[in-house]
Amino acid sequence: MALVNMAVPDNEVAEYTPNPYGYGLCLRLTEEQVELLGLDKNPPKAGSVVSIRAFANVAQVTTSYNPAEEAAEGEDPEGIDVALELQITDLEITDTTDMQGQRATMLYGADTD
Repeated sequence: MALVNMAVPDNEVAEYTPNPYGYGLCLRLTEEQVELLGLDKNPPKAGSVVSIRAFANVAQVTTSYNPAEEAAEGEDPEGIDVALELQITDLEITDTTDMQGQRATMLYGADTD
């Protein structure tokens, strides 16, 4: 499946809920977006692992510098903190059920024993 543009025509915004991975790392797809991705007829099971590929626009780049705060946290006071906001525009989701054996190869290379 190719990348699908994920623009929401009516600009519905979901409510924020806490996430142990940090704000913004959880993608919530509307019913229409699930349909656009072709996942409405056979959605992945909760708890399964899927592969995603996305294009995003860099919406904001923030840099900050606070030497007192850095020193108080035991970090290098010369450090500059950088944060990015990425607006995902196109998305592809692939079921990885058939890729179980390929994950290690993708991460660590082929086994040559």
